[in-house]
Amino acid sequence: VSQLQIEALDQLSLRQSRIGWGDVGGRLILAVSAAVLMGLYLWRFEPELVARPRKLFLLLLLLLSFLIVAKLIVPNRTVLPFLFPAAALAMLVTVLLGPGLALTSTVLLAGLVGVMANGSMEMTTYVAAGGMVATLALGRVERLNAFFLTGLYVALINMAIILAFRLPGGSTDPIGLLTLIGAAAINGGLSASLTLGGFFIVGNLFDITTTLQLLELARPTHPLLNDLLHKAPGTYHHTLMVANLAEQGAELIGADALLTRVGAMFHDVGKALNPMYFIENQPQGEM
Repeated sequence: VSQLQIEALDQLSLRQSRIGWGDVGGRLILAVSAAVLMGLYLWRFEPELVARPRKLFLLLLLLLSFLIVAKLIVPNRTVLPFLFPAAALAMLVTVLLGPGLALTSTVLLAGLVGVMANGSMEMTTYVAAGGMVATLALGRVERLNAFFLTGLYVALINMAIILAFRLPGGSTDPIGLLTLIGAAAINGGLSASLTLGGFFIVGNLFDITTTLQLLELARPTHPLLNDLLHKAPGTYHHTLMVANLAEQGAELIGADALLTRVGAMFHDVGKALNPMYFIENQPQGEM
């Protein structure tokens, strides 16, 4: 077979290359190791999650989705890998499943993305640092701007990682460096936007009570609270006082203050059925 014929077969995609069994074996060992590490973490620190197949499936779905996206945009690319919104995975897992699981997922994703980038330590650190900062900065989401503030932190740490790896060697031209920094900044905003959209969709699909749903329930114009206000104003006032006290108590002991407040807001709605049975709704002097 001449070189010209080989080139023709390559152009027509008819040439079959040999299977690199070493590469296949290495990838298989890496995948099994990642699965074992995640399984050990779940068994040791998240045993209640193992008993909830729906949440376990959600975790698997999120990990596989981000790995597929990484496989499409990371290998053999220069700028696109720095746009990969890995921090969105950390933020989604944090608000839906917990920060510990988010940190573990971030470490596994960073290692796998580093392998996809031909063993790039820069890419591994970039993904790991962004995800860790996102997890630690987000915490409990009680306002929507928390997502975008976290995205800003992610953008800043992304820029810092790029500068830390690119400045010492001096091999990156100024335009190339500015391009990567711009990609890092976009990455932060993209991660926050994807998280906000995914948070709403995934929460409804998997029947997980999200912060957005709690904020919706806490609105004073909610139909049930509005009904309580008109039918049992004394009970409504009492409910507000209990909600304020419960929220402050929850904050002091590190509990979920928003969930506590919403629960207190609705704890007496049944009184609206027969408001005059309860003293706070009875006119003064009337028994």
